[in-house]
Amino acid sequence: MRKLEFAMSLLLAFGAVGCSSDEPGGNGVDDERQPIILSRGEMQVAHAGYDFAWNLFEKLDAEKAGENLCLSPVSANIALTMLLNGADGQTRDEIVDVLGLDGMTVEEINTNSRFLATKLTGCDKKATVHIANSLWIDEQMPVKEAYKAAMAANFDAMVANTNAGNFASDVNSWCSKHTGGMISELVKPGQSHSWALLNAFYFKNVWAKDVKFKPAGVKPFNDFDGSRSDADFMAGDIKCQYNETELAKYAHVSFGNGAYAMAIVLPDEGVSLQQCISELKDGETFAERYAVDLNLTMPKFEVAGEYSLADALQALGMNQAFSANDADFPNISEIPTYVNILKQGCRFKIDEKGVTAAAVTIVGGTLAAPPTFHPGPMVVDRPFVYAIYETSTGCILFAGKIEKF
Repeated sequence: MRKLEFAMSLLLAFGAVGCSSDEPGGNGVDDERQPIILSRGEMQVAHAGYDFAWNLFEKLDAEKAGENLCLSPVSANIALTMLLNGADGQTRDEIVDVLGLDGMTVEEINTNSRFLATKLTGCDKKATVHIANSLWIDEQMPVKEAYKAAMAANFDAMVANTNAGNFASDVNSWCSKHTGGMISELVKPGQSHSWALLNAFYFKNVWAKDVKFKPAGVKPFNDFDGSRSDADFMAGDIKCQYNETELAKYAHVSFGNGAYAMAIVLPDEGVSLQQCISELKDGETFAERYAVDLNLTMPKFEVAGEYSLADALQALGMNQAFSANDADFPNISEIPTYVNILKQGCRFKIDEKGVTAAAVTIVGGTLAAPPTFHPGPMVVDRPFVYAIYETSTGCILFAGKIEKF
């Protein structure tokens, strides 16, 4: 259970999303922390989610060497689980493998993943945790009713129709609404997809009562390339959980009633971030911690970015979903389709008061390219069938055949 408890802290530390004056949602539980109790299946999903978080982070870190980064693994996880419901064959197996849930059926994954949207939202009345899902469908795209129903039933997803002209404004408006305005333009004007799945994950919380930071002024920060930059720091004598390994110092600083925490991992001199990420993939190392009084000085910071997750997921073995020729999504539509965008917009801000951040993951699909033909002449000189039909509904108005003249 200790590994599970800290896995949840990690997911929220890197996947928390924030709020504004019109923040969505709110919680009303007692101040006393209520630990999340998970079933065996939910525990399997949680453990797999911890591994997925660092596997994805490791691949994206390699792409963004020397850059600041914020990522919500839990948002990506939920979006991929929604996509999983539309997949079959090897495409489905690759998504399951990337999520680390081999041996579980799609139905079991759906059932045991629900705690992400239910039990995570009621741990601390000082926190605002809001999770929203949606399925957007172009009016020309025939998506199966069973898939729409599955999104609504299993993910409480809003199912909405749109068109190429309105896609960007419709989706961006939804993103802004569910992230307190922090993610307001995930889709560029003019961009559209035949269908799109979205997850918004939103979190805001204040530091725990025994964690009090004060401004510490502008101090030098040693950048990755050996240069120095000025940063605005905060400092405090705080009570927190702590551990040291041969590679790094780990501080786990609590928010609110202790249900949520932030992990700060500081590599020792000469140790790379990549070495620390490899160590973080060991959940037992992350879970080991001890209560201490700590004088902690750290920079206040804000990070914002948009990241394509396609290359990172392909590096982890999810390939067919992105292939126009091989993608297998028969549960979404009778028409062959594939994923042509999988990206996340994320903002993260930390200061003396606490954390405010936002993330939205979008999985967009389009129709697979039709087969290429190079036809010769078509001479209708033998029996044939004909029909007249309405194109948007397929309604057959007349049908017949000619067998002789």
